[in-house]
Amino acid sequence: MYFNKNKNLKDIDSMILCAGRGSRMRFMTKFLAKPLLKINNISMLDTIIKKITTSGINKIVINTNYMPYAVKKSIKNLKYKIRSSGIELVVEKQRLETGGGIKNAINIFDKSSLLVVNGDSLLNSTKQFCPIKNLYSNFKKIDMDVLLLLSKKKYSLGYTGNGDYRKMTSSYKSQLTSKYNSNFEKYIFTGWQIINKNILNSFPEKVFSLKKVYDLAEKKGRLYGITHSGIFFHVGDPKSYSLAKKFIKINKLKII
Repeated sequence: MYFNKNKNLKDIDSMILCAGRGSRMRFMTKFLAKPLLKINNISMLDTIIKKITTSGINKIVINTNYMPYAVKKSIKNLKYKIRSSGIELVVEKQRLETGGGIKNAINIFDKSSLLVVNGDSLLNSTKQFCPIKNLYSNFKKIDMDVLLLLSKKKYSLGYTGNGDYRKMTSSYKSQLTSKYNSNFEKYIFTGWQIINKNILNSFPEKVFSLKKVYDLAEKKGRLYGITHSGIFFHVGDPKSYSLAKKFIKINKLKII
């Protein structure tokens, strides 16, 4: 892990992706956007916003499509509490998916590097292993278009898949591949990442997934990953949401 404590985070902007329907949560998101669901009596969205603002990043752009008025109200209340003027909301008239959502907001950003976070992705960490600072410190624009924060399956709660990427080396920071390699285990993408926004210019379409961005970066040898030193909570359905709430409460964990 390579973290330079002297580096500030004022030359990076951020975006929280909150435009999803959250249909797998069934009744829980019938009248509420998924990132507004609460854990430890605070919404997942508020938790992520507070973490980003305390890390030193000034600009946070949040996109929304489903239940936009509830998201807008939540952000307004939080801005008043934390006294931040750097939070902007983008309402998408049609859902643009993850890549299209960032591209739609691209002109709002002043910086070329973006911290992008899924609005329903929660992490357990300490000050020593801050996921934002670790991503920032390890992101090298000259070599990378995308740096993903990964988690080992044994440290991922609520996740039932087979993983997303393999590291091409055993080092903390490594190029990633989605191809089969029996020498390296598969890691899970946590939904936290830094992206060089210029790579989005490679996609002329308005609606597209960030997976296309990752695939292009991988093809160019510019997709990298680091490993999170804590627990990743995959809140994908009511069962995993309930599991995360109980686990955090019983173990008295600090969430990002």
